Amino acid sequence: NPRDTLAPVTGEQGNRGTEEQGSKRFRSSKSTMSQSDIDIEFEAWWKHYPRKIAKGQAEKAFRTARKIADLETLIAAVLAYSKSVADKDATFIAYGSTWLNGKRWLDEDITPATESTINDWLRECWNTSDVRAVEARCGLVFPAPDIPETVTDAPAFMTQARREWIKNNHDEIVRRILGREAS
Repeated sequence: NPRDTLAPVTGEQGNRGTEEQGSKRFRSSKSTMSQSDIDIEFEAWWKHYPRKIAKGQAEKAFRTARKIADLETLIAAVLAYSKSVADKDATFIAYGSTWLNGKRWLDEDITPATESTINDWLRECWNTSDVRAVEARCGLVFPAPDIPETVTDAPAFMTQARREWIKNNHDEIVRRILGREAS
């Protein structure tokens, strides 16, 4: 189940609105992989990368990227990226490490819509409480709540409200994006 990768933190921890808590809010359910598994995955990804320069740096960046994205997502996105730059001069194609460090697999213009890529993108939107990007991509509208007079930290209140809206509407957001963008 794609939602298994989004495990909400509960209790007092889940009510804090700090950036640190945001990064802990959704935890990856991926287990740790062996060095040789990562090596094999990197080679599978690298064979599709359109600019074969600085492989060592790309491999290091791949290891970091795999901590937050699955192999299917990275390969699907690199295939789409390769297709999008096929007619470009090589000097305008990012090095693999630059592409990975920039989390380019999340780029809307090249990322094929799958539940996995949408979950990765939604996690990023949740971390930054970016409801505008969600609204633009799926058509749902965030109903900005009135801030109660008893609230002493309005920005934290709004951040929490945005994050709750993304979390509570997760399934509908995914459904709408898949309906609009799935190929």
